[in-house]
Amino acid sequence: MKWEALSALAEICSAVAVVVTLIYLAIQIRQNSRLIEASLAESHVSAANEITRILAAEPEAAHIFWEGLESKREALSLDHRRRFDPMMFLFVMSAYQAFRQHDQDALARADWILQFAGFQGWWEEYRSTYSEDFIAYIERKRGIP
Repeated sequence: MKWEALSALAEICSAVAVVVTLIYLAIQIRQNSRLIEASLAESHVSAANEITRILAAEPEAAHIFWEGLESKREALSLDHRRRFDPMMFLFVMSAYQAFRQHDQDALARADWILQFAGFQGWWEEYRSTYSEDFIAYIERKRGIP
């Protein structure tokens, strides 16, 4: 009888240990997920800050950026277009990364830029470099069915 009681007690202890381990793992996974989300958010902010830094530090870049947005991209000189296009790539790639990482509304705070004539010209030129689902997402944000 004594051995049976000890065996039952050992089984209870091992079951409790398994439950405690599972709870610990669930907590660790949740904390890890939060850290990953925070890291992704930080990378998106860093990308936006890079564009802002360029525009703030280089008046000519800011001039080209706004000239390109407010007019048609085709109206820019070749030299200005060569500077405008990489700035737009920085902007759109930041949104594309967020979109790829399943941010359902990657452009929620920056979709205003999609309505500018300069973006529209740039998008027509370079949209084929992105995935079909991202193209559809941008088109929906622009109001194109």
